[in-house]
Amino acid sequence: MHLLAAMLMNRRSELGKFGEDRACEYLTKVGYCILARNYRTRWGEIDIIAVKDQVLSFVEVKTRQSCVFGRPAEAVTRAKQRKIQLCAEAYLQECHLLETMPPLSFDVIEIIKGTRGIQHFYHYRHCF
Repeated sequence: MHLLAAMLMNRRSELGKFGEDRACEYLTKVGYCILARNYRTRWGEIDIIAVKDQVLSFVEVKTRQSCVFGRPAEAVTRAKQRKIQLCAEAYLQECHLLETMPPLSFDVIEIIKGTRGIQHFYHYRHCF
């Protein structure tokens, strides 16, 4: 049973990395500068921190292989949003940005990966 659990975790982390890589490619292509990936704090992790037009964006990437259990973005619950906000505050403190507080955006990138590549990709800007 431990082997099966390990295999499932590995597949899930590979899918997550795939999604984050595609999200970074997209963000760079549309003019964002990626500042950090997988920024970790005691409250959790922010997948991508990027800046465009002086707006600092904290991006959660949700990648799934289907919508059987709902849309990927629906997994960003209020509790998850709060954790991301706490992580963002830690990042702002660490980078000494609280004094000059840039405009902030909390975004979600939703990806559905099919057998032949990406079936669906959507960037929800300023969504929480």
